[in-house]
Amino acid sequence: MLNRYPTTYQQDQNLLKTNKLTDKERCCVKYRMCEKELCMFFISASNFVLEMMDLDSEKARAKAENIPKLLKSMKQYITGIILPMV
Repeated sequence: MLNRYPTTYQQDQNLLKTNKLTDKERCCVKYRMCEKELCMFFISASNFVLEMMDLDSEKARAKAENIPKLLKSMKQYITGIILPMV
C-alpha cells in the first residue's frame, strides 16, 4: 500500500523542511503524510494481531501486556476481542 505513493514518509518530512513549497503543496504533503501514518498504524496493528494468533493463549496474553506504544490505543480491543479468540 505505501509503495503506491510517489515519495516515502521521510522524503515528505524533508520536503516540508524546505521553503520551496507553495501553501497548497505544503498542505497536500501534510495530508499525504497523514494518510501514510494511518497506513503504517494499520499495518503495524495487523502484524501484531497476526503474530498473536500464532501463539498459545499464555504467550498471547504476555504479548498483549507488552503492546507497542504505537498500538496502545488498541489495547482494549486486543484484550477484549483478540485474546479470547486465541
